[in-house]
Amino acid sequence: MALTAKQESKFLESSLFVGCEKDSLRGLAQIVMPHSLFKGEVLRVTREQEAVGFLLSGKLEICNLHGVLYYNICPDECVGMEDLFSEVTPVVECCVRAKTNSMLTFLTHQQMRELLQENRQIRENYLTMLANQVHHSLNRLQQFTAPTPSIALGMYLLQHETEGLVRLTDGFAGLARRLNISRATLYRSMAELEQMQIISHFEKTIAVLDVQRLYGYVQSQSDIPSILE
Repeated sequence: MALTAKQESKFLESSLFVGCEKDSLRGLAQIVMPHSLFKGEVLRVTREQEAVGFLLSGKLEICNLHGVLYYNICPDECVGMEDLFSEVTPVVECCVRAKTNSMLTFLTHQQMRELLQENRQIRENYLTMLANQVHHSLNRLQQFTAPTPSIALGMYLLQHETEGLVRLTDGFAGLARRLNISRATLYRSMAELEQMQIISHFEKTIAVLDVQRLYGYVQSQSDIPSILE
């Protein structure tokens, strides 16, 4: 079954194809096929599959086999980019879990290599996507290794606040799962920051009242001087 016109359009809107002449990619879009994942369904990602997934609709979560969330995938983003040229074999495989009913399509590693060889813009986009993923992974590593849950929460808020607000579409339970802590621990951490008048919360939103103080609070837990000091 071929992609619908709407799915083909979403495929061509992928971050991998930003700045590319779309007409030159329509032939490729017409030979790939859709793959559906229903809400809650899990797809194991193995190197043997040798494919890169493109999310066409819905929302996906990348997690480990124990359910610990690494990051979210939204439409126009890809799954499995890091395996294309990697020589490192993961000790534990990752999983793709559908947060909502979702639709993907896949390009084989051979198709990806041909695109990268033929198109400079796609090569640049690929490197940008990998760089963004590295930075996101470093941010997650900092959260997982934070000295206290309150520091982990502070890091998350600094990374996700927009005009002083962090909106939680999946509520505080979802935030606790992203931080890999219990809801009780999350509420204690929020209470600590609220007592310092750094944040407040209402419904599914956390308001950062003072970004600079929150940044100072997070930085105060490190004895390592800034490289510019």
